[in-house]
Amino acid sequence: MSPVRLLRYGAATAATGVLGFGAWSALAWVRYGHVDPTRHPRDELLDRYLPNPEVDEYHHITVGAPAAVTLAAAKETDLQASPIAKAVFGLRAIPALLRGEPFRPEGSRGIVEETLGLGWGVLAEVPDREIVVGAYTQPWHQQVTFHPLPPEEFASFDQPGYVKIAWTLGAEPLGANTSLLVTRTRVVATDPQSRKRFRRYWAPMSAGIILIRYAGLPLMRREAERRAAHASQARRHGVRNGRRGVVIEHAVDIQRSPDDVFDYCTDLRREPEWNPRTRRIQKLTDGPIGLGTRYRGEWIKGDPMTIELVRFERPTSWASVGRSRRLLADSGGQVSKTPGGARLVIRMELQPQGPLRLLLPVLGPTMRRREVSSFQAASTAIGELPASSITSIRESAGHRPRCALRVSWPGRERRFQVGRTEAAATMYGDVPSLPMRP
Repeated sequence: MSPVRLLRYGAATAATGVLGFGAWSALAWVRYGHVDPTRHPRDELLDRYLPNPEVDEYHHITVGAPAAVTLAAAKETDLQASPIAKAVFGLRAIPALLRGEPFRPEGSRGIVEETLGLGWGVLAEVPDREIVVGAYTQPWHQQVTFHPLPPEEFASFDQPGYVKIAWTLGAEPLGANTSLLVTRTRVVATDPQSRKRFRRYWAPMSAGIILIRYAGLPLMRREAERRAAHASQARRHGVRNGRRGVVIEHAVDIQRSPDDVFDYCTDLRREPEWNPRTRRIQKLTDGPIGLGTRYRGEWIKGDPMTIELVRFERPTSWASVGRSRRLLADSGGQVSKTPGGARLVIRMELQPQGPLRLLLPVLGPTMRRREVSSFQAASTAIGELPASSITSIRESAGHRPRCALRVSWPGRERRFQVGRTEAAATMYGDVPSLPMRP
């Protein structure tokens, strides 16, 4: 292609882009303030704070994951992982860059965490379903500052010179493993002068804002479906490509409520209480423990591991996936009510990675001994926790847990005793569950 023709094509493309942007801006100017309340589904939670918006943008995408998984993934998605969103953010940050200010804080942060870091505030949240975030600001300024408001003051705030903005992330269940991810943005000005200023801002800038929404939703969907796939693997007992690693199952009867047992086991920060090989367990995510909660664990030997809760159904079952440089660890637990308290069944699969996989027949017995020792230590710790501990799983005085343990690793089958725990081991196959010993 000749340089002249290439230049013509480039000029034509640029002209088309300019005309399209101009048409969009004109349409946004005309549409501003004309919101049809019946155009989109009603959001009762958002209606509490901005019932009569001047802008109401609604975007959604279907996700192959449960609603709880979808919302947790959406909240923790870093929008700047999308090249399109990053380019839009970069264009909007040009004035700040010219002033010598940083483009953004270092490190990857989820959309909710980053938004709150900019000054927004949480107005309302329904666990596993929806979160509403809001602020008042003056976006037409070169240096934009967001100000939070208490939820009870947001709807009535009318100080002149600002606009109030509220946006949501929500997940609506469409089935057991399907959900609808929704994000919605509403804006209202506090006085006529602010309305004019924001309208001049919104007409050209809304194209980039909406483009970010379209780029971000597929990112959130991929992350949610990735997490759902891991949870499915955990439910299938960690089978990968028809092979298994070291599989350990542990059962214990405990004279505590199922809620106490569940809360203790899913708070991984309690592990140093019974595992002397643990240096520390740090909770990486904010808020209460739940689906998507991540931990970072460090042990005296071995690499640090990141652990994520991929299933959380309090107080009956949970599953987690742990990854380090040389080890994958899938684990999960089930809690059922018994006449005397609760029965806890824990299952763990450890899979060495890289060259260590070739040594699995040798490493299997060593890994088995360590985990059996850990279970023994945990049982001892259970009996020594103070009764005042809310999230403890201690038996009544004079009672010890009744246990059964099942272990499989490459090699041979044999039985062994650890305290009052009986175990069996075999290579890669299912081992019949051992009955609870009286």
